[in-house]
Amino acid sequence: MNKVFFIILLFVSFNGYGRELSADQKEAVSAFISLVENRDWIGLSETITYPLRRDHPLADIGSKEDFMAEQNDLFDDSLINMITNSHPDSNWYVVGSRGLRMMLGEIWLNNAGELIAINYQTETAKSKEIGLIEADREALPVFLQEYERPILTMDVGKWVIRIDQTKGMSYRFVGWIQGNRNPNRPAVEIIFNGFLEYQGSGGNHTYTFKNEIGTFVCYVNELGADDTPEGELVIFRDGEEYRRYASIELER
Repeated sequence: MNKVFFIILLFVSFNGYGRELSADQKEAVSAFISLVENRDWIGLSETITYPLRRDHPLADIGSKEDFMAEQNDLFDDSLINMITNSHPDSNWYVVGSRGLRMMLGEIWLNNAGELIAINYQTETAKSKEIGLIEADREALPVFLQEYERPILTMDVGKWVIRIDQTKGMSYRFVGWIQGNRNPNRPAVEIIFNGFLEYQGSGGNHTYTFKNEIGTFVCYVNELGADDTPEGELVIFRDGEEYRRYASIELER
């Protein structure tokens, strides 16, 4: 399942269908619909909260320039028609502090009417995603090429971690130990049968893996304080925290 869409489904399940829009919110939604109907992409690019997240390996939309370059991959005729045929009174809902949801969450705006999420994938974006996954697969050693899709790569200093989705919504952990000089320990740690868990409705989630060394938990923090790292690797042994590493770089 699309990761971003899964988060949106959590929003829906925690908040129900939401309540009707206020007069100001209806005006904001109408303005958004008008921009899309007129295909005013320049105007729309100025009413987006960046970055717009996309599933890895597709790059996030981080700026107006990115949006203009990728616009055809984000909006096709089907999505444009869905938006222009929607009505603020009957197809849009307020979902608490999360913002304004169109129908089942294909589009999300914040309460100021700015675009914050697109949970719809065009055929051109799907094609690009398939090509990127195949290129990624071919760049890996043969023994790592069997997976469904890449999820993230995280550099935490001592480790460089890669998580991939395997068949059946299970996950694989590949950890390269940087500067490993122990001949009795492999430079690559591979753990299968990981699982994904979400913490509440804010989008923060973990990937958990277990082997004879201990439990490896990769945290992805969508929300947090200013000093909260975007990602963390925490290793537990015998139920106790053994090591904690904050991400230096997280690609997802």
